Amino acid sequence: MARAILLALFLLLRGGARGGDGGDGHSARAGGATLPQPADADGPGFPPRLHYTFIEQALRPAGGAGGAGGAGGAGGAEVSLRCAARAHPRPRFTWLLDDQPLHQQLEPHSYSVSESAGAGGEAASELRLRAAPGAGGLYACRADNPHGAAQHQARLNIYGPPSIRALGAARLVAGQDATVLCPYAGYPISAISWRRLGAAGAGAAGAGAGGAVGAEGRVAARGAALRLRPARAGDAGRYACTVTAPDGATATRDIEIQIRNPPKISPFMFSTELTEGSSVQVLCGVISGDKPMYFSWLKDGAPLPSNLQIEEKSLNEFSLLMFSGLTARHSGAYTCRVSNHAAAANYTATLTVKVPPAWAAEPRDAAVLLGARARLACAAAGHPPPDVAWLRRVAMGLGGAEHSDHWEVVVSGTAEGASSAGGVATAVLETGGDRGAAGVYRCRADNGVGPPLIKDVNVTVHAPAQVEAVAAAARNVSAVRGAAAALRCAASGDAPLELHWTHRGERIQQDSYRWVVWEARGAGGARSTLHVRAAEPADAGEYRCHASNQFGRSDIIIYLNVEEPPPAPHALRLGGVAARWVRVRWRIVRGRGDGGRDVRYTAQVALLPARDARVTNVTLHAEPDPDGSSAEAAGYSARVGGLRPAAAYSLRLLAANHAGASPASEPLLFTMLEEAPSGMPQNVHARATSDEEILVSWSE
Repeated sequence: MARAILLALFLLLRGGARGGDGGDGHSARAGGATLPQPADADGPGFPPRLHYTFIEQALRPAGGAGGAGGAGGAGGAEVSLRCAARAHPRPRFTWLLDDQPLHQQLEPHSYSVSESAGAGGEAASELRLRAAPGAGGLYACRADNPHGAAQHQARLNIYGPPSIRALGAARLVAGQDATVLCPYAGYPISAISWRRLGAAGAGAAGAGAGGAVGAEGRVAARGAALRLRPARAGDAGRYACTVTAPDGATATRDIEIQIRNPPKISPFMFSTELTEGSSVQVLCGVISGDKPMYFSWLKDGAPLPSNLQIEEKSLNEFSLLMFSGLTARHSGAYTCRVSNHAAAANYTATLTVKVPPAWAAEPRDAAVLLGARARLACAAAGHPPPDVAWLRRVAMGLGGAEHSDHWEVVVSGTAEGASSAGGVATAVLETGGDRGAAGVYRCRADNGVGPPLIKDVNVTVHAPAQVEAVAAAARNVSAVRGAAAALRCAASGDAPLELHWTHRGERIQQDSYRWVVWEARGAGGARSTLHVRAAEPADAGEYRCHASNQFGRSDIIIYLNVEEPPPAPHALRLGGVAARWVRVRWRIVRGRGDGGRDVRYTAQVALLPARDARVTNVTLHAEPDPDGSSAEAAGYSARVGGLRPAAAYSLRLLAANHAGASPASEPLLFTMLEEAPSGMPQNVHARATSDEEILVSWSE
């Protein structure tokens, strides 16, 4: 007894050590709750893959010996069989004993099944049962999900005398391979044999009347398995399985094999010349098969739609479908399904109703803007799907395309742009974006049933108003204050084409004396010139030339820069003074030539007193004066030389550019420093003029 308990404990521990189930602690009884699905439940599915299974093993029951008791005997040690698999969706498990469900072979209280779930579609199932002598047999675990199944089986041998569990009739299908297992228990077993009872059937090769079944042939016995490859009607009958132990003890159990004949359908077909409005009948008959038989029909894999008004009549061995007033919707694959207690059989035939073409999307006249592509769709339904093509009328001779009856194919039914789906054929024509795309196009649909379907459409290309781009120099116009300026633009587009000008968002009125607008029109568009008579600073800024017609609008921006003389320098002050030069500092208001490269500065210098004084113009080399600059004015300084020592002067500044000179600044008055003597005094003479004075004289 201790040995049996230790062996059972070893198997339980060994099952836990072979990889584990990765479970999260949740479990459910077999046939009960559904295991939770993995977090990636929306990922791609795959069938179960078993990665942990149990092995064949031999156990001694509790007490060390066993009688011929059944699986429900009390006092046995507990054994655990375990399987683990990974799949998506997570698999469900089923346990079998000798190819039969557990509940048909074992007492419900003698076993339990639990399942656990882990991450990534992991699942495990564990079967626990008492190791009673009658519980031995071929155990199998099966994992399945919608994508497939995986199965593993191995024997559980429990020491004890041979016994065979009762097995109901084995129902086999004629023409299919089958295996019947002898549900025996007990261990060790020295021999297993099969024999057929009663008279031999005509097809039971390998088993005579009351004779043993051999190991070779169509009907063969290998161990506990009786194989029929394939099963035939003559194999029906009773068979006996005998299990023998080494000590001579035996157990025998009869098993009845029933052979059932599946239905076999006689092939049928529909006529290939059926047209819309005609009637047809089709008969599905059965050549052979056990009765009763049940008929059903499918269209394209689904039950017959009630709105098609198809009449069905079924008798014992055939079913009749009747169609009246065929339409395109009746076309499809019709399947006759016949079932009986053995199996089900299917046969499918295709019904094709020929239907002349009809517009699914009738083409229409189209108008497209110049530069855009026109897309014309033409779709026709029919069966077989029609060949849909686009053609274009082309000119022949001197009459022009509008008087021609010659057409060229631009999109054929086999070209890119043509497609067919669900009996509807579509041809899509995409024209170019130029005026050459305009013309007459024809859509033609033909499937050989009835006359072809034809529709002519006109494609018109409209040119929206478009202002022509100009060079950068033409978009930036400069004029000297008081001089004339001209701003020009050209536009194209369908007539009527309107052009007008705006200045800073306000429309320019042509009756103003300040502006004159000239226009010239031609077949392709118009040109407009805005003349500014005498440019003033108020005329500077953004101008827009607008063009518009009923198909669009466009504009272009042109900037006018009115150039004027710089403002007068101000805030004159000395930045340094010597005997013969001074440095003058000044400021000039920003925004009107305040330091541009073409601004020149001139100093008007005059000796004081000013009466009859001559004014000297001195060109200055101006340098930026950061200390004298501000946000409103720029600071400059320059050195003025050639002045006399100790002399008084008046200085005014003027600024000039290519547009003219500024007014003179306010005068800056200053006195030069004296200059040190250049040599010693000459001709020095001294004489006394009194007792207390001496008169000294000299020359330079």
